[in-house]
Amino acid sequence: MNEEEGEQDIEAERRAHHSALERRRRDHIKYTFGCLRDAVPSLQWERATRAQILKRATDYIQVMRRRNRERMHTIRDLRREKHHLEDQIRALENAERLSGGGRCSPSSSVVSTSVVADSVSPASSSPVLRR
Repeated sequence: MNEEEGEQDIEAERRAHHSALERRRRDHIKYTFGCLRDAVPSLQWERATRAQILKRATDYIQVMRRRNRERMHTIRDLRREKHHLEDQIRALENAERLSGGGRCSPSSSVVSTSVVADSVSPASSSPVLRR
């Protein structure tokens, strides 16, 4: 084998190696787009272009972020309401204890229903106490 043929063989091997690497890269991108497509509910099991996959994926992410923000606000509001109700329970228990009424055990969580009115405070949507 002469020197020129040896160089051609080396160049051919280099091209073949580069082609194999590029093919693996493209296969990985194709697989990843398939995974992304399957993760988006509106695209599951649908054929879609890469541009459609990216567009719907970004739309889905925006919707999920909005829902997450809304749910975080709901959690915050529910925690506030819970603390408010716990404060009301403590106030009722203290009032009952101070008035000497009832012989409830400290572990009892029963509150007299005559204390809670049927009306609702417009600000907190929690029951209003009636004396």
